[in-house]
Amino acid sequence: MAEKILLLHEKALRYRFDFDQTSNDFKAIHIWDDAYYRMQRYSFKRLVFIYETLLELPLEIIHGNTLDVLKAQNVEQIVIPQTGDQALTNLFKEIEKIKTVQYLSETPFVPIDRTFQFKRFFKYWNQAKKTAFLNNGNLCA
Repeated sequence: MAEKILLLHEKALRYRFDFDQTSNDFKAIHIWDDAYYRMQRYSFKRLVFIYETLLELPLEIIHGNTLDVLKAQNVEQIVIPQTGDQALTNLFKEIEKIKTVQYLSETPFVPIDRTFQFKRFFKYWNQAKKTAFLNNGNLCA
């Protein structure tokens, strides 16, 4: 029995995970939820891209309603990569009602003061450009 599940959603396909897929206590899955994808209004091309990307990953693709599939899983914890997508955040809140959830956070692209509230991209870029082109503290050439 797997003790943990990594629930990989479509917004986290670029992540690199260092989990040992051969371990008996861990299992990576993606739930292909038709209702969720209809709600997101993804184009056919985007759905094909997501599916083909998933086929390249060492995970199991399960078709069905996300909450129903997770309820049926005999696991203690579900590990989910964080995202800013509101639809996924709402789904995660529902998952938290049925299972214990642990969130993975991604290393930020640019290290900046996260307490500043950015209302426009221009204000974000003025802060981010100071470190965006640095490689280990040195300016990229």
